[in-house]
This record gives sequence, C-alpha cells and structure tokens, in this order.
Amino acid sequence: MYLLCMFLMFQEPTLDVEKRIPIKREISFYPGKMKMHSDGSITMLSESTVFHFDQAGKLIRKFGKHGQNPGELYSPSRVVFNGANYYVTDFNAALQMFDASGAYVNREMGYQVNVDATSKGNVFVTLLKHLKRNEQGHSQRGDVLCKLVDNKLCDENSMFGPISEVNAKVQFRGAQHFVAEDENIHVIGQLEPTIYTYSNDFKPVGKINFSAPDWVQSKKGLPKERTRKAIMGYWNSFSRFYGLWKYNEKEFLVFYMTPDSSTSLGFKSVIARVGLDGTLTKPAFRFDGVFLGPHGSKVYFLEHREDEEEVWPVYTLKGFTWE
Repeated sequence: MYLLCMFLMFQEPTLDVEKRIPIKREISFYPGKMKMHSDGSITMLSESTVFHFDQAGKLIRKFGKHGQNPGELYSPSRVVFNGANYYVTDFNAALQMFDASGAYVNREMGYQVNVDATSKGNVFVTLLKHLKRNEQGHSQRGDVLCKLVDNKLCDENSMFGPISEVNAKVQFRGAQHFVAEDENIHVIGQLEPTIYTYSNDFKPVGKINFSAPDWVQSKKGLPKERTRKAIMGYWNSFSRFYGLWKYNEKEFLVFYMTPDSSTSLGFKSVIARVGLDGTLTKPAFRFDGVFLGPHGSKVYFLEHREDEEEVWPVYTLKGFTWE
C-alpha cells in the first residue's frame, strides 16, 4: 500500500504527532481535490475514488466507481462532506450526492465549478453560466453561487448569484472558493486579488482589494498555437487563487499558486493573511504544496516532495500555529 501522506503537526516547527495515510495511487495534484472540514477530517479525490480520513489520519471511508452513469465518477473535481452527505462535482457537469456510508443518493446536471458546506451543514455550489449577450454581441459568462434546497440545484429564478447581470465586473469569474456565514457570503475569484462580500439576498456589502506577494498577472488571450503543450504553458504562466477562509473576525486567509521554476511542481504556493482593510497582517507564508485550511489554533498544508525510493510524489501534512 502506497503511503501518500504522513500526518505531522508542529508548532514553530516542533514535531508533535506523526500519522500515516495509505493510498494506493497518487492523488492528482489539484487543490480542489483536497478538503479539510470543520471537524478536522479530510476528504481527498484520487482518480474516481473518494477518501475520507479523520483528524488522526485513520481512513473513515472509501468509495467510488469510474464511469458516467448515476453513482459513478468520471473525473471528479471537488468533494465536500456536510456531516450527513458527500457532495462531489465532476468534469462531466454532474453534482452527485452520496450518503454518509458512501451509497449513491441522486445526481443533478449542470456545469459545477465548486461545492462547499458551512459548519451548519448548508451546501453551496458555484455554477458556470452563460449570461445574455452584451451590447457588442459577446456572450458574457461568470460563476453563479447557489444554495442547495432539498438537495436540488436552484432554478434560474432563485439562483443565488448575478444570473441577470451582464457586467463582467460583478460576476465571480472563476470563483474557486467562498465563505458562507449567517448573514454574509465572501467570494474570491481565480484571477483577481479581491474579496467580495454579499448579503444572503445577494446585495453587495463591500469588497477588499489586497496586494498578493509574488503575484504574476494573467496574460490576455490564448496562444495562437493551440497544442496541449502551448495551452498548458499559457495556463501555467500566471498566478491563480485556490482558496478563501475566514481566519477570525478581522482576518481572511487566501491561498494561491504562482509560477516558480525552482519548485518540483513549477509552482510556489503562498498563504496570505488579509485584514479587513486589505493589508497583510503577517508576512506571507511560502511552501511547495497545497494549503488545506485552518482548524482550531493551527493552519494545515500538504507539503510536496519527490522521493527517489517512491514511484509517486510524497505529500506530508503539516500544521503550525501562526502567531
């Protein structure tokens, strides 16, 4: 059994506990495929399989079958557990629900970008929608936030987002993560260092513009050469946000990856603490891997490294108190 992750918890950076998680194959390295939940447990996606580990690193559940039929996973992109059910988005435009045992419940079709659950168990999903054409005749497109009601996707009239807007500036434009609270929802796009806050009836409350250290701005337009190598080179040439968390009442945590040829992945990961006024309250933390999020007094990330003795890369889960 291939050992994918060793659980390490340290404080500045004293080693405290070491746990190991066995997975047969390498998980695809994509931040959305790993999720830390409010109880400290972690869900991960590997090919067409969902893994769920408790806070101590013990495997709670494993399920999944490759395919495109209801209950099967073709190329799953994100998974979340709200305490009662698992919700999995897939690249075949499906959002599927499985119960706590991993048994299939139902499926909703529509282009899903992200799924997340609040500490109270409410489930939200972002949908990529084509909006009506603007004055120049170009189709506007943006992500729309929707709250699941009775495990059903919102219809066009109850969509939790700017489905009727045509101004690209108010669309989420690749919303990778959001924070849902009792009164407000905070959203960050993929390519813009701005946190938007909306009320639960989607009225704009405010926004926070901040400076992201080591940020590389995206280029305009795809390359003329439309080969896979050229397109991948284009997408890997600029920074992208992959996560947003409410760290406390006065700070957000943002996670992004920026090009860096000196790392094993070609990207450097950065975590920044952003105050309500947009200033960084602590120096940015840089590492080689993917950030999972805060839990209790610690923040956790998966560190990536190559191992000559292993066929697959090794990921080490680390946690530290950020004071």
